[in-house]
Amino acid sequence: MKSGVRKRESKDDDGQKRRKKRKEERKQSASMYKAILDGNDAGHLDDTNGGSVPAIAPETSVKKVIVVLDCANLEVVKRQRGSGSTLLAADEHKGIIKRSGKDPAEVRPDVAHQCLLALLDSPLNKSGHLQVYVRTSKNVLIELHPQLRIPRTFRRFSGLMAELLNKFKIRATNSQDTLMKVIRNPVTSHLPVGSAKFAFSFNSEKMVNVVDHAKEVVETRGCESVVYVIGAMAKGKVEADW
Repeated sequence: MKSGVRKRESKDDDGQKRRKKRKEERKQSASMYKAILDGNDAGHLDDTNGGSVPAIAPETSVKKVIVVLDCANLEVVKRQRGSGSTLLAADEHKGIIKRSGKDPAEVRPDVAHQCLLALLDSPLNKSGHLQVYVRTSKNVLIELHPQLRIPRTFRRFSGLMAELLNKFKIRATNSQDTLMKVIRNPVTSHLPVGSAKFAFSFNSEKMVNVVDHAKEVVETRGCESVVYVIGAMAKGKVEADW
């Protein structure tokens, strides 16, 4: 009897440690993206056009900054309790993940949630200079309206994204404005012609400052839009070959 109690306590402790670790990872991701968008930190960038240059700053002369959150882990499953659907998540669907043989590190929709919160709350978005796209690991492309308010809690976010992936469109309650919609691939067909493209990477050979990057790109390349590709996953690699 005592051994059974100890075994249960040990499992509870392990679960608490894993939840605490994931919570810390979410905070680190949120602070990193907020620092990038506010221009208060340094980051790694790979220029998909060739070369390595500084990152984005919101207060610049750029007309539009476009962010593509790539490889987002957004997969719909039925709710375990009640009706409706939700997003497959490592914390909530351990049985499904184990049976499917998936790596729990590759089932992290909370990463995309934190990225979207940081992006849509940024001064850059509020000034009307940001456009966000999300491409899921299943190659579903999503366009977000700049005035969209992402739910603060993950549970509400999960329900909203599941509804979008089922219905392909989310409208505002008080108007006919489309806040989110599934659009046709490839993402390049939605990007301005001649825009400069960069990919964020932790393995970049050069550490660069995030100050005045957009202005420098405009001055050196003569383009008005800058595209940034950010991996919205906890594990993996973005293959931005465009």
